[in-house]
Amino acid sequence: MAKSILKSKMLLLVVEDEESISQLMTDFLQAKGYKVVVAKNIEEARGKCKESKPDAVILDMLLPDGFGGELLGHFEKMEIPTVITSILSREKLNDLLHTKEYQFLQKPFDLSSLLDSVHALAQKNPGFMDKSLAVAMLLAALSRNLAPAL
Repeated sequence: MAKSILKSKMLLLVVEDEESISQLMTDFLQAKGYKVVVAKNIEEARGKCKESKPDAVILDMLLPDGFGGELLGHFEKMEIPTVITSILSREKLNDLLHTKEYQFLQKPFDLSSLLDSVHALAQKNPGFMDKSLAVAMLLAALSRNLAPAL
């Protein structure tokens, strides 16, 4: 029953055309307990989003087939929280995007900042919960229900 309530691992879609960057993020996030699917462009991101139904997206803005901002409306409609990564500044992105509600990492960024951004998504979005927190909550609820009456 617990399996139907909780996912075993959170699934992240990384949309990044630079293979070295996407591989670094994938290796790091998998080591932290996340499942990762990678897309290298807008078209591939749409397909992988539909196919894999990720819990969150890490989205580069400058992709070979267009501006990553084209995908934000798609992700917002599906209620998928998004971390934006870009070499562009936040101020420049604010001018280009219709929304200002997003987690942002300016490239180059360190991996601990990436993890902080993913955790910030979890705090803002109740549906996106870190596995360890979900398991702890489930165990606490079970222990209360299974404890003998005093």
